[in-house]
Amino acid sequence: MAESNDIMFHIESLFPSLNPMVPNKNNPSELPLFNRMQALMQLERQAFSVWFRWLTSDAGEASARQMDAVLRSVDKVTHPLRDLDAMLN
Repeated sequence: MAESNDIMFHIESLFPSLNPMVPNKNNPSELPLFNRMQALMQLERQAFSVWFRWLTSDAGEASARQMDAVLRSVDKVTHPLRDLDAMLN
């Protein structure tokens, strides 16, 4: 087992009585959170894949453009978190 989401779901199954890390997709009130989590996990996998390809290949400019695009996507997701952090500190 190597995928971060597989590990997370496995831990959830081992300790069902503890506070869940993963929103319950079967609970209508948690479904938006579950969908958001899935989208963020997909972005994480995409970022790792592009980064690893960029790091280990000689694709040059095309690989660098893909890396820039993924970093822009990550920035869009994390920007609100930076704003929240600034408000709290």
